[in-house]
Amino acid sequence: MNAMRILKLAVILGAIGAITPAFAVTSTNHAAAFHAFDFGQAADIDYTPNAVRNMAGSTRYVIAPLVRVPTTDGSLKVNVAGTHSGTQTTSCTLYSVSSTGSLLGSKGLTMTTSGAWTATMTIAAGLAPETASAALVCSLGPGTVTALFGVNVVP
Repeated sequence: MNAMRILKLAVILGAIGAITPAFAVTSTNHAAAFHAFDFGQAADIDYTPNAVRNMAGSTRYVIAPLVRVPTTDGSLKVNVAGTHSGTQTTSCTLYSVSSTGSLLGSKGLTMTTSGAWTATMTIAAGLAPETASAALVCSLGPGTVTALFGVNVVP
């Protein structure tokens, strides 16, 4: 029972930003959190038990909303993981948006590689206040050559 009380306290303290890094929590978004960026292409997006991929003959884009976690420096930091069959390219852009819909900041990356990969993206604190919404948009190459496993928001 004491462990449950400590967990509840950690959650409460994290919500108000008073949590220490030793108690920091990562927000994990499974690949199923990704959805077609263009609704008209939703039928092209395929989900497996551990990944999201593209079934179309041309590149498609997916978007995942991100649940923010308090950070020690106020930035927005994510790790995204995927895989390529042969040398392929995946581009992702991390967005920070105000409650009024204004773009506050963004960070892009391009991964050109073969096999499994993980990449980290960070938006500085001034461009990603904890009150901002966050989302990640990524490209999926044609066919099933590219898959995304998920995205973690890290403290």
